[in-house]
Amino acid sequence: MVVILFYLNEDNVSTFHGINERIPVEDFNNAVRFYIQLIRNATQ
Repeated sequence: MVVILFYLNEDNVSTFHGINERIPVEDFNNAVRFYIQLIRNATQ
């Protein structure tokens, strides 16, 4: 299973897995919220 939690576009695709790797803060926050909800759902 592969889950991609970041929005890819021409502006940020080159920042993944390279020098000075980074993601937008909003995408990071969305990923954290996703995993929190995933864990909550798994424990119910």
